[in-house]
Amino acid sequence: MFAARKNANGPLAYLTDWANHDVRTEGMSYGMMISVQLDKKAEFDALWNWAKTCMYISDPNHPSYGYFSWSCKTDGSPNEETAVPDGEEYFVMSLLFRSTPLGERAGDLRL
Repeated sequence: MFAARKNANGPLAYLTDWANHDVRTEGMSYGMMISVQLDKKAEFDALWNWAKTCMYISDPNHPSYGYFSWSCKTDGSPNEETAVPDGEEYFVMSLLFRSTPLGERAGDLRL
């Protein structure tokens, strides 16, 4: 995980795809899921802040409005301005898991 900068919402951090030298929604969402499982709130929050700040498509006139650019440069500029479902789905799952405190979640994780 690489610390980036800070904004009004706090620290930002990202994970890179080493082979392609970029940041992808899949990697960011996997990192968020691992942070939830290890109860690393600061790391989770920094990854989510970077994703919301740099990857989220907020222009209502953009065809992918409301989704995330699936690939960005490490400076936050987009490589691709379309979404892919797996990264989006893992964002949702990690946010859902994070919304419940770890101690209250233990019974829900049994198969």
